[in-house]
Amino acid sequence: MNKKIFSISALMLLTFSMVLINPVESKSLISNLLEIDVFHAPEEGDPTAPFYKEWHYFNIIDEEQGLSYITTFMLNGDVSSSTMSAAINLVSYRTPDGGKVKMDGYPIWEANWSNESPNVTINNSSVYLDEEGYHVYTESADGTTVFDALFKPEIVPTGVFNVPLPDVGYGVDMNWLSTSPKMNVNGTLTINKGTLEEKTYILENVRGYHDHNWGRWLWSDDMGWDWAQASEANNPQTNGTGKYTIAYGHITDNAHTESRSTTLELWKNRKIMATFGDGEAPIVAEMMEDINYPGLLFPEVNTINAMSDKGNLEIVFTTEEYTPILIPLELGGGYRIVWELVGTFEVSGEIDGESIDYSTKGYMEYVGDLLMLPSPVPPTLPTNLGII
Repeated sequence: MNKKIFSISALMLLTFSMVLINPVESKSLISNLLEIDVFHAPEEGDPTAPFYKEWHYFNIIDEEQGLSYITTFMLNGDVSSSTMSAAINLVSYRTPDGGKVKMDGYPIWEANWSNESPNVTINNSSVYLDEEGYHVYTESADGTTVFDALFKPEIVPTGVFNVPLPDVGYGVDMNWLSTSPKMNVNGTLTINKGTLEEKTYILENVRGYHDHNWGRWLWSDDMGWDWAQASEANNPQTNGTGKYTIAYGHITDNAHTESRSTTLELWKNRKIMATFGDGEAPIVAEMMEDINYPGLLFPEVNTINAMSDKGNLEIVFTTEEYTPILIPLELGGGYRIVWELVGTFEVSGEIDGESIDYSTKGYMEYVGDLLMLPSPVPPTLPTNLGII
């Protein structure tokens, strides 16, 4: 197999996802999101503020054009201090013409947010929620990558899943909210802007996703996770997105030898069809190694076998693209690697007597052992994008 990789050094995590509580469905999707998708920045003087992390995460998959795109808007550290905090915007894309990750960090005064709103601006990039949906605009610091799209929610969000982090180091907790597990996205992605290789992709009714993460921890804490998210591929017969959506989260220790919390949810159309909790959705991984990171493994194939009184699901994910994201440890001495994976899901089973069997592209994420290296990242570490 030909292997294609990409790595960067960044003070951030793309995302993990877990699900638990079904919010009130009587409200419209937008009005509910305006209330629950707000920021949670610490107040001045909060002793846990140095451990604070929070971000919006969005992704899309356009199978017809062979395109995937991720962006995050992150606040990090004690945001009341200009020297103990940062605002970070990441964009990552893959197209038939190539791929790139751009990580841009800014002083906190170049960010605007509110603990009463989902809206955020970091330098020239922004997220704005109104009655149409999420208006997401990203512009890399060098101006070569520009994304401008409307993400329209299609299904109900989860509630907040809170994961306490006792006795793992400095951590207090992690919180995850899958605000829009399946979205319809229209807009544009321009790459290599201002160069002879400039190209604009038109996004028409492609699949999207959004979640929101926040908490207080250090990247050196003893924790890891598996995360998965995918919605069924667009159905040309209905001129819309497919019927089923899944989201999976599994919190572990660094070595993935201790399962601390697990959750899996399946949506049918707009509503949650089944939920699996601790002990009901174990994951088994067939691991592989990248030669640039000897001894640090990540999944080539993940299999989730879920069973409850609602029925059963088998979910098999095969990695096709992988991106190791290197996050410097706050206390120095090394890095946390977040393996961002894109591949194919095979989903089958039976829920409440209804047979489920489909295949679709989606995302997984694996966070495990630490990479202990001098800081900053040596220039010999790989910086090219690739495919398995």
